[in-house]
Amino acid sequence: MRAFYNRFRNAIWWRVARAASQPKGVDVAFVTHHKTGTVLAKRMALIAELAQGTTVLHMEERPDEAELLHRPSTGGNRIAVYSHGWVEEEDLGRFQRVYHFVRDPAALAISSAIYHQKGSEPWLHAPSDALEGEMSRPVTYYRALHPTEEPDFVQNMLQGKTYHQRISELEMSEAIAFELYMCAGWNIRDMHAFPSLPHVVEVDIHSQEFDFMPFWQSVMEELEANPWVLKRMMKQVVKWDRSKSANWSRDAKAHLSGVSDYSKFWTTEHQTLLEELGLDRK
Repeated sequence: MRAFYNRFRNAIWWRVARAASQPKGVDVAFVTHHKTGTVLAKRMALIAELAQGTTVLHMEERPDEAELLHRPSTGGNRIAVYSHGWVEEEDLGRFQRVYHFVRDPAALAISSAIYHQKGSEPWLHAPSDALEGEMSRPVTYYRALHPTEEPDFVQNMLQGKTYHQRISELEMSEAIAFELYMCAGWNIRDMHAFPSLPHVVEVDIHSQEFDFMPFWQSVMEELEANPWVLKRMMKQVVKWDRSKSANWSRDAKAHLSGVSDYSKFWTTEHQTLLEELGLDRK
């Protein structure tokens, strides 16, 4: 009964907030890559949607919504969420601000290894040849396909197994190296290749310097002019501040935005491989 009451109360508050909201009429993009903050970005977009009636466009997951970005704005805010960084070059200029979520390459590779050994996403259990479609073109619009992304190389690495089967049979040190050749490597290259433009803001939610609340305050201020509604939005934002989360481990939750200590997993061999594959630089 209490849970029902809380949901009902929250529904009322959201309706009041939307009625009072004064959206600034901006188009904003949240651009993430695998393990750089996708879940958090979606949660922040949802807060804006509930509090303001902001139009949230899931550009890659729901292609039919992409067309809405090309239509004239009706005065409200729009947030386009790109979960894999696949922003067409001609669309970049449509946004007043692009928040590009990045991460230290070593941390991304370790986080990917831990997450993929858990095997929670459907694609991890797809037959190995199903991944060929993903590798049949450049992963983003800003770079060429790397030799380690060619279908023959991917199939050789998978050895006829699903991604989860292959990585789950490896020790952690081997799994991290596997990721540098595979999914983490693909995403690190996409991350480095993303254009650096005046309206593109790089955001590393995992860095020690990242200050969660001031950053999201600035984002929400860009969207909302009503101080009361803004305060209501920030009360929801603070619930997702996990900046003091525990260190990584095999048993840790997969989607944490806090500072994590990966030094116990990272070796000189990993660093050498990172550099050999060109993943240490833009």
